[in-house]
Amino acid sequence: MTVENKNEIVRHPKYDEFKILWQLQLDCFAGEYAVKKQGRKYLPLPSGKVFKEIKDGPESVRLFYDGYKMSADFPEILEDAVDSMKGQVFEDSGKIELPEQLKYLLDCATRDGRKLATFERDLLERQLVTGRCFCLWTVDKEANNLKLVTYDALQIVDWRVDAFGNLKAIVLDESTTKVVNGTWSQVEQFRVCAIDAFGFYYTCLVEDTKMFDFNYPGTGAIYEDVRKRKFRGIPGLIVNSVNIGADVCTPVTIRISESSLRSYINSARLEQSLDITGQPTLYTINAKLAKGQSIQLGSSVALAVENPEAKPEIGILETTGISFEAMRNAIADHKKDARRNIELIEQGAEAGVALNTRLSVKTASLQNVALALQESMVRLLRMAATWMAVDGSGIVVLVNTDFRKDDLLTQDLVQLATLVNMGLMAKKDVFFCLKKAKRTQFETFEEWSAHTDEFGLVSGVNVNENGQ
Repeated sequence: MTVENKNEIVRHPKYDEFKILWQLQLDCFAGEYAVKKQGRKYLPLPSGKVFKEIKDGPESVRLFYDGYKMSADFPEILEDAVDSMKGQVFEDSGKIELPEQLKYLLDCATRDGRKLATFERDLLERQLVTGRCFCLWTVDKEANNLKLVTYDALQIVDWRVDAFGNLKAIVLDESTTKVVNGTWSQVEQFRVCAIDAFGFYYTCLVEDTKMFDFNYPGTGAIYEDVRKRKFRGIPGLIVNSVNIGADVCTPVTIRISESSLRSYINSARLEQSLDITGQPTLYTINAKLAKGQSIQLGSSVALAVENPEAKPEIGILETTGISFEAMRNAIADHKKDARRNIELIEQGAEAGVALNTRLSVKTASLQNVALALQESMVRLLRMAATWMAVDGSGIVVLVNTDFRKDDLLTQDLVQLATLVNMGLMAKKDVFFCLKKAKRTQFETFEEWSAHTDEFGLVSGVNVNENGQ
């Protein structure tokens, strides 16, 4: 397959800076096959083999590296983490309310026929994986209405904003594979979405943005309209992990991918060490060999040493394995580190008094992602309402944004009582903590207070089967 690269496209400096990061996230999310397909990009050749490659050429280490790579284990943690976080954001079914004229979006919101709820979940996935995408309204000529199309982070190659940070132009990579002169070719093509000098939205395919005038696009520009209504501004949003706008953000799940890759590298090194020295190896001393003969024993070629006074011997050589244990522990630590980063994003295992401090901090990342998702959906839908001359004031989109665990453990009750006795917390606050966590049988503070003993410990508390 050939590649046609005839276009001169200006790429934003931030695009070049974050491109490697986005690709890393996409590969880790895709799983082990995608990571191993990248070869040395994520798994370098061991330093001991680099000299051999320089001396004898790349082919001399090809078979070794293939086995080295295939024996390593890449922990597919990112996909599980993203699925878990999506489950928490959509733990409740959520809520979407639309005006009558936009209810068609509930069943078909995108150009490829996905429902609005499915689009919302896909948008959240992009927020969590690469932390960036562009959602654009396009005109469906047949239905005479609007549909959404989404561009991934790697497709947003350039963007321009005004003095207030509002998007005024964006360049999108729409490169595709098609048959050219009887051969499958990768053909580059780029779409510009921008506003002209009068503030109206237009779109066009371009081959060169170096000399392109975004204010005066020329004859190739298409001014999309719905029921003869053009749109002022760009009918789309750049949605990041925790905000909306052109500024690029680091993906919130990057630490999970980094931990997985460290575990992958250590796993390869461990397997190599086990293969080289970890297996018991036969050795021989004073074996009688005919001229030109050699003996293959275990994983090494034995050397026969001539010594008339010594008797032939054979034995087993093996290592203690202490270094292997350390390496295994390092791999386990990296996996734990990845899991720990998931907890820091979604929620921790702490409870009780710590909830209002530590958990609020721990869940801030996922909460901010959910809030950005919620705001993005509302703004996109109101944008469509404006273009179609529909009242969008009644549009409502709600997702779960509270990820704190409200379970109270027995030690938390003791800590609460201590705070009350020290005068640092009111008894009424304790009651509302218990009520919210469903750990008291009383409906009112007065009833609950009557069953509180003189030390501030609560009698009317529901305790689970583990005594918690």
